[in-house]
Amino acid sequence: MLASIPEDFIKNQPEFADPFMSIATDVLKRFGKWDEILREPKPRGRLPISMAMWHFSRGVAQASKGNLSEAHSEQVAFRAAVKRVPENALTGINPAHKVLTIADKMLTGEIAYHEGKLDEAVKHLREAIAIEDDLLYMEPPEWIQPVRHALGAMLTQAKRYAEGEKIYRDDLVAWPENGWALHGLAQCLRGQNKTDEAKKIEARFAKAWARSDIKIETSCFCVKGEASCCEAGK
Repeated sequence: MLASIPEDFIKNQPEFADPFMSIATDVLKRFGKWDEILREPKPRGRLPISMAMWHFSRGVAQASKGNLSEAHSEQVAFRAAVKRVPENALTGINPAHKVLTIADKMLTGEIAYHEGKLDEAVKHLREAIAIEDDLLYMEPPEWIQPVRHALGAMLTQAKRYAEGEKIYRDDLVAWPENGWALHGLAQCLRGQNKTDEAKKIEARFAKAWARSDIKIETSCFCVKGEASCCEAGK
């Protein structure tokens, strides 16, 4: 998709191309392709939003790989890039700086989590969720991967299952029957020994995930998962 965008369009109307040019790293982040993110070249042309998101994704990748010094460096570069985004810039219909604030809080939370500061991570991700929930509706969403998927995964890994259950149920209200949240919800229910209810959620997950060509162990690859809900249900 990106390769098909004419260079003269990017050059002459960058404000229209910019919000969509970070889709490559967004997709790689969704599936935990950290090394591939780090191999992605810098955005071409005058694309300040894409440049900021490039540093954001690199920061998440470095944090997830345990390279915390590098993650902090990307955070510094991200915040410097944000300052170069015009105040009136849009990511479509939402203010770019509002969307970039979600990225800032999520990256801060990711780094805190991988530093072992779970409560701090939870605080920042909850703040990010509040902003994400306030975005104007757009298709595709102007924040691609729900922050709740990262927060839910962190809470599940920490065995804070009741909190995780609430996060995933809220996510399913916003994005009905999405497999990521169903998977996380099933894990949280099993963690609380709600076996019968977990089995029902696992059946919904199996239906939602039937055409997928990957297996997941967590709702966010930024958090290492345990056994998948399907495996746990065997």
